[in-house]
Amino acid sequence: MKVIILKTNLSNQFHLGKNTLETTHQWIHSDTLFSALVNTYSKLFPNETDKFVKSFKDQKISISSVFHCIESSNGSRVFFLPKPISFHYQNEGNYKAAKAIEFFSVGVWNAAPKEDHLTDFHIIGNKHLLTKEELSSLGIQSRSHVRQLAESSLVEEVTYPKVKVHEISQEGVYYHQVNMQLQHLEIGNTKLQTHLYFLLNESLDTESLNKWKACLRLLADEGIGGERRSGCGQIAAIEEKDASDFYFPNLQNTGRQCSLSLGIPKSPKEFAQCEKYRLIIRGGGSLGRFGKNEKHRKQVRMIEEGAILTQPILGKLEDVHPDQHTSSVIRNGLVFSLPF
Repeated sequence: MKVIILKTNLSNQFHLGKNTLETTHQWIHSDTLFSALVNTYSKLFPNETDKFVKSFKDQKISISSVFHCIESSNGSRVFFLPKPISFHYQNEGNYKAAKAIEFFSVGVWNAAPKEDHLTDFHIIGNKHLLTKEELSSLGIQSRSHVRQLAESSLVEEVTYPKVKVHEISQEGVYYHQVNMQLQHLEIGNTKLQTHLYFLLNESLDTESLNKWKACLRLLADEGIGGERRSGCGQIAAIEEKDASDFYFPNLQNTGRQCSLSLGIPKSPKEFAQCEKYRLIIRGGGSLGRFGKNEKHRKQVRMIEEGAILTQPILGKLEDVHPDQHTSSVIRNGLVFSLPF
């Protein structure tokens, strides 16, 4: 397993639509990453797009969703994973604070089954939970700096007023768009930059691996998400490293897994192996233009990140094109999971 780090510049913004322009996701789902990779690959190797998609279906490439990580000016990093939906701090007096947490650091993920108090950890901006050791590794040690970081946020939502300039009618031309912005923090002498990353499993031959790396390099130039022409979705550089941080020696071998991607179970048997989960509706985006002639992608219900599985499942790729007999639009519902 490898970690692919999408390094960002100061205060990078991403437009990640969440049903409307006025809402945004705060991380990049695996189906969005898949679409970005396929579109990028097709620009480099237009005659091999189907082969590239098949490499996902055949499990030669498996990707997680894209989550947050912090990089300190001292060079250390902390990676965050989605909070498993089965985990609750039942002995915690501040129930609302515990419920608001959305992300566990790798250290918390490894310690979570044995710890049931928030006092054993630190919270950043109400949503990101990390261990005392990880906080110290970032160079944050004094009480005042710990408090300052707790009151900060790694991710913010930024709202911009917009005007539809090509509408015939002036009614409803004024609207707002919300972007996700990654924060750059300065805590004392320590600088913290929020980046993005995803996990990768691959078993490609040398030629295919070189093409995959070329795809990643171009992805850095192309960006991810919407509104890229206005500066959103930019990636400064892409770094690959071994995923040695993502091994969990404290976890018991229960066989259970936690999904780190969206997923579509390919059969009733796979769906039965989803022990605890939330559903999210994806799709519906336009494939055409000019109102009456528009066609929209089919919507599909998917299992959200953080679902608990009794054992690993594969998931499937789903064709969401409204006219499947003419062409196809693939949504990635293949599942990437880790033990929990």
